[in-house]
Amino acid sequence: MILNKIPLDVRIDFSAFSEPFGNYESSAMMAESFRRGYKVTLFTTLVGFKESDLQKIKDIKFNLCILHPPDDFNFITNEKKWIEAYRMFSAHIHIDHIYYHLGNLSEAVAEAMPDAQKTSILNRANNVSRFIAPHSKRKAGHVICPMTSEFNQNIMLPNGDVYLCCMDWSLQHRLGNLFKSDYESLFESEEYKKIVQGAADESIDLLCRWCVR
Repeated sequence: MILNKIPLDVRIDFSAFSEPFGNYESSAMMAESFRRGYKVTLFTTLVGFKESDLQKIKDIKFNLCILHPPDDFNFITNEKKWIEAYRMFSAHIHIDHIYYHLGNLSEAVAEAMPDAQKTSILNRANNVSRFIAPHSKRKAGHVICPMTSEFNQNIMLPNGDVYLCCMDWSLQHRLGNLFKSDYESLFESEEYKKIVQGAADESIDLLCRWCVR
């Protein structure tokens, strides 16, 4: 139902606020998106990934695939099972980048993926605790998003609600609902107009003014 409303030039990402494979139907949704001709991107920790998922996605040519391995501080899981899932996944799916942000990799995980890189964690426009990621100062002047000039790199939740972007953990900017309206209406909503106006008007409370990008 949702894909019927989204133009083919919109990239479909499986990522955002949670692990895609936590939804048992996510692999089928990835396959359907790819079958329809969309560019499909995947960000995953592989938690919840099973062989039945592999059978559905093994022929997908992901536009981008980024993996987040377990560390000893933030993301702790059954290491043996995780490595088995990783080997099964990587034998069929091309992984573009492997990033972790907190703690360190165990010897077994590091050995399984020598290309893993540790990078700094984003503060998600100050939505992450300042003890984990330093908070940003409020930006002044005209705000420009380096990811998209049209504020159209949005996030859709399972209930169809669409929010500004992957930084909007606080659910501050709701653009609409794709179960109830069409795609174009998101960018005609009062909230979208407020965002566009807020990029130039410092008096308007806009999430982008705290973004580190």
